[in-house]
Amino acid sequence: FDYVTGFFCDEVDYFPGHLLAEGAVPWCADFDAVYTEKYGVSPVSELWKLFDTENEHEEFKIRFWETAGDLIARNFYQPYLAWCDKHGKLFTGHLKGEESPYFQLMFSGSCFTQLKGLSLPAIDTLERYHGNHFFPYLLSSVAAQQGRCGCLAEAMGGAGWGVAPDDVIRYMRWLGEAGVERVVLHLGQFVLKARAIRDWPPSVPLHLSWHDAFADVLNEVRASTSSLLTAAWNEPKTLIITPTRGVMAAYQPHHAPKINLHDGTGIPDSESARINASFLQMVEDCYCSGMRYHFTEERELKNAVLKDGTLTIGAMTYEKVLVSDGCRFESDEQALIDEMANQGMLVMPPVKTEADAAPEKAGGYVPRQSPWEIDFPCENRLLIEWTLLPNGNLRAEVKVSGVTSPIKLILSDPIEELITNASVQAEGEKSFSLSELGDALTIEIVPDKSQPLPFAWLCGDFAVRAPYGWREFDEKHLSCNGSFVLEGADTARKMRQGELVSCGLPFFGGLVTAQKSITLENNYSGRLAFNGIAATAVRVNIDGKDIGWWWRGHPLELDLAAGEHTIAIAAAPSTYNMYGPHHYYLGDCRLTSPDTFFGRGGYTDDPDAPANTFIDSMQFVKFIIDGDVVLL
Repeated sequence: FDYVTGFFCDEVDYFPGHLLAEGAVPWCADFDAVYTEKYGVSPVSELWKLFDTENEHEEFKIRFWETAGDLIARNFYQPYLAWCDKHGKLFTGHLKGEESPYFQLMFSGSCFTQLKGLSLPAIDTLERYHGNHFFPYLLSSVAAQQGRCGCLAEAMGGAGWGVAPDDVIRYMRWLGEAGVERVVLHLGQFVLKARAIRDWPPSVPLHLSWHDAFADVLNEVRASTSSLLTAAWNEPKTLIITPTRGVMAAYQPHHAPKINLHDGTGIPDSESARINASFLQMVEDCYCSGMRYHFTEERELKNAVLKDGTLTIGAMTYEKVLVSDGCRFESDEQALIDEMANQGMLVMPPVKTEADAAPEKAGGYVPRQSPWEIDFPCENRLLIEWTLLPNGNLRAEVKVSGVTSPIKLILSDPIEELITNASVQAEGEKSFSLSELGDALTIEIVPDKSQPLPFAWLCGDFAVRAPYGWREFDEKHLSCNGSFVLEGADTARKMRQGELVSCGLPFFGGLVTAQKSITLENNYSGRLAFNGIAATAVRVNIDGKDIGWWWRGHPLELDLAAGEHTIAIAAAPSTYNMYGPHHYYLGDCRLTSPDTFFGRGGYTDDPDAPANTFIDSMQFVKFIIDGDVVLL
């Protein structure tokens, strides 16, 4: 038991938020007694006020929602925290609806109230691209005010198999700026079975095409966030008061079903929604102005101490305070606000300004160099698309041309039986060697009942050709109709520089090697980059010496003498090409849920997404080795 560091709770909430529209209210056995003791009247006869669309009933709504939040804190978080403290364990976890004050209300009232009940407060941050500049700062604010040892983020869940090193680094900088110093990347699979492939990918780092670069990525994360974290925890902050009560006072439960339960967007127009939107915009303006800030909410002023021109909340002291529009204060809280105003502590929100133009990119020196010589990999892959038979079996037929050596059938999960027209030698419960393929390879499997739709790949020395050709899907993707032929790879052994997916590697998930020579007229000390490579990560070797991993936005330091040098690279394509979902109508996008792999449009898709998000064509992320070596 000493090995256990702590316990994590996930998305504790009242109930699914949409039930509010059906007349459900958060309740527990002692709700009536607690409310009555505090306010001198039972809430039961007034619950109808929560649903009245004609009148606001602000006082009752604030009292009700604050009581509900207090009770989930008292009856759930606080007992667990006390037990963990007693046994020397951390208690951590994240809530549902952290992204905005409005979204929080639907599930647990206020994150400020609940996060205080965790010894290591946490948030969940999904997707490939980071969210707003409110909720990670809320997290570190509570952690600092409560004197906690730090805070934690569960990050990048559902970022998709196409996630790249620069995505991870950008995400970590966002969290680092907010003072979030512990990150758990969601998620890492021990065994990559079919459910794991589809389960809010990617599996970080072991199953990414660029997993060997991950140590370098982490070193870059540490280097680029160290000073950000120091500033986030140690430099003076402006305290921003969040209008939690303002949102509560005007909240309308009948709007709940219209709100996206993934990210809290789609809030119908209302006074509560306007307060929420105005506040979030003000926060972004504060961030863009360079302001360093912490958050609290109206009711926390009861525990604040004003002395000598500073306001202390828990372990933190602030010299400047910004009161958001929409805040609701009780008389003693308003008196504190008035006194801060008298002492010149209150500041106004920054005036929104146009964003500065992006700085011009530094130019580079392009030395004399040869074209890339690209080696076709010895083991390629083809992802099998199954046809479901009436008896529950899965079947596929693959056209073959000139493939003479044996190939392997590799499955994500064990199967009960393999039926094929090729000669078979079993190499394990998930791997089979196939030979004597003929012109068409037929594969039928009886899947195990535990996994009716396993992934399967053919692996071997072949090129994967699309006989009906390729087309541009968008700037990032190529598309084809999904018909493929396995061809002998002899003619493709030396590839021309350019786009490689369409040259026989659409499903490839390994490293492609290539080389070229450059000639320098003088000694050189600086950084190296590439202006024509589209790959997730590239291992670089110069004159037989490894110099590290390059990726977009991450040039490599080097010193070279005048003369000729050989540059060899090993480039990783997007992992999306290996796993998909290839028929998704947006290709490799910002968010991939388990439903995405089946074409089921849902709450994680864009609002205008079709009900069936699969299209007939298949999309692949471009994989390009071309262009010049550039010395910066």
